[in-house]
Amino acid sequence: QGLCDAPLTDLGVYQAQVAGQYFKNAGITFDAAYSSTSERACDTLEIVTNGSLPYQRVKGLKEWNFGTFEGESEDLNPPLPYEDFFVTYGGESQDQVRERTA
Repeated sequence: QGLCDAPLTDLGVYQAQVAGQYFKNAGITFDAAYSSTSERACDTLEIVTNGSLPYQRVKGLKEWNFGTFEGESEDLNPPLPYEDFFVTYGGESQDQVRERTA
């Protein structure tokens, strides 16, 4: 999906519910939670935790900026590793993502 803030899909909601149930069944609990500022990331976290855990939104904790490839099919992406492929198209390099999220 990339940096664009598309809403969480019905499939994404279902997957978050499944993940939340998995954590509950496995007895996995969280002491703290963090999310990017994207709506779909916050929605996912709230579903996974059933809204029972306050969390901190972190601006730097966001997905890779794919430039003009944002929201397009992954079939258009080159093979991994991406390295600096997306820079030419207005996106971020692998090193830029690593520095931003470190």
